[in-house]
Amino acid sequence: MIDLCAARSVRIAALTILIFLTTGYLLSASTLAFGWRNTFAPARIESWPYIEVVVPEGKKWPYRKFKSSAWMPPNMTITRNEGALAKGYYIFTAKNRGPSGGLVQSAPVIMTDDNELVYAHDGPYGANNFRVQEVNGKPHLTVWLGESVTGHGYGQFHTIDESYQVQTSLFSGNIAPQSLAAGKKAPGLSDFHEQEMTERGTVYMVAYNNTQVNLTSIGGKEDGWLSDSLIYEVNMTTGETLFTWSAKDHIPLEASKLPIKSYMGDGSKGHPWDHFHINSVQEIGENLLINSRHTFAMYLLSRKTGEVLWELSGRGEGGDFGPLAEADRFKWHHQARAHNVTEDGMTISIFDNHNMQQDNGTAPTRGLVLRVDLPPDASKPPTVLRSVRGDKPFYVGSQGSYDPALENGNQLMCYGPVPMIQEFGSDGKVRWEGRFGRDETVQSYRAFKSEWHATPTDWDPRLHVEKIHDDTLKDEQQVEGYVSWNGATDVTGWNIHVRRGGVWSKMGRADRKGFETVFRVAAPEGCVVVGAVMDGVEVRRSNEVCL
Repeated sequence: MIDLCAARSVRIAALTILIFLTTGYLLSASTLAFGWRNTFAPARIESWPYIEVVVPEGKKWPYRKFKSSAWMPPNMTITRNEGALAKGYYIFTAKNRGPSGGLVQSAPVIMTDDNELVYAHDGPYGANNFRVQEVNGKPHLTVWLGESVTGHGYGQFHTIDESYQVQTSLFSGNIAPQSLAAGKKAPGLSDFHEQEMTERGTVYMVAYNNTQVNLTSIGGKEDGWLSDSLIYEVNMTTGETLFTWSAKDHIPLEASKLPIKSYMGDGSKGHPWDHFHINSVQEIGENLLINSRHTFAMYLLSRKTGEVLWELSGRGEGGDFGPLAEADRFKWHHQARAHNVTEDGMTISIFDNHNMQQDNGTAPTRGLVLRVDLPPDASKPPTVLRSVRGDKPFYVGSQGSYDPALENGNQLMCYGPVPMIQEFGSDGKVRWEGRFGRDETVQSYRAFKSEWHATPTDWDPRLHVEKIHDDTLKDEQQVEGYVSWNGATDVTGWNIHVRRGGVWSKMGRADRKGFETVFRVAAPEGCVVVGAVMDGVEVRRSNEVCL
């Protein structure tokens, strides 16, 4: 007598096996028999991140190496302490400094807090100020690419959308640049220090103009040369200049604290004197907050007239505000940013270098937050709300950035030629630290932390496949695959397809792990292709590899 229930179970089991072999999906008997679920669960293929660290000879910094990608990002030395980190990625320009340099490959990079590459940007020039900004209401990466001289540069500003399509800003200021090194040619005239987007779709850029001036009032020559700090507001699409401001026309030469002869120049045509050195611009309503490294001051400008409305000086006398106590003074600083702006006042954060090449070692570099009451009152000094530095003091002579207001209240500091990023809690204690080079051989002008979501359109996932040489695997050829997709932030897994009898079959799904995912699969014909999975859907295929 035939057991009908048993026969039915055998047929269901056989059908289940057939569906798994042809589709890579495994369905339960209850699903087939009764249709309780209509969802498919792909077979899981084990995966893990590929981690290879190369330690070069000499003074080059260790780097990560991949099999499916040619990128070689620095292998950060990471220290974690207690406390939650802010959401997002670390975004910075890991680049060589000096004639030898400490990296095998310079590039603007996006990295996770566990040392995995997310995206590396390719370009023919040096990069600075890599970050996320809103462009016409949508998040974009923005970056400056160009050539540099001592203290500034000449290049172009680029915006990069969520599919990695690049738009280059048009800019044609009336600027006489310094001579570049032999064989170098700059792609544009804007400087790297600042590119600040507005809600109007315009961008504030800075530039340096080599111009002749009388320098006798500060001990220079009558026919001396000045590297004048300029601000431009530019329409991103048309290149039209909407606003221009010159430090030479508004700030006395005598306000500068930079010696007439320094590593920054000597007042000659080939090495002009940089009396102001603008390094940040921020729009505040109808005005602009700007920062001058060489006058030890911040200024509020009228956007309509260019007039200086007030000065906040770190020299001690306070400018238009009350005098600062010695412990509260700042100098050689970077990146002034206003926060919590009202009619009655604002807080201002700066990266207080407090050091430069010829004035070094007097006080450690720090992040500083000041509260100023408005309108300015010469009897009311600014109040120091925060003075932030790590356990180890750094004396940073150039560059650097400080953000006191990450999304969860944490703070971020980058130390320029000391190639380190630190994330602090609101209590000023270091929660995360990443070093990506040796001092003075690697640098990042600024660093940022932001969320970023993007999917490339112009390049596909890259797959590398190798045979597994294992004598115990006699039934079917096993291969090991390595897959990456530079810049694809939201891929959660990889569908693994192999060729059997000339037909591609999906064997299952591997979870994405790190920048480069490793998996093993049986591939009798040695041919493999993978598909990137986002939100449960395969969105793009890699190259096909046949061994």
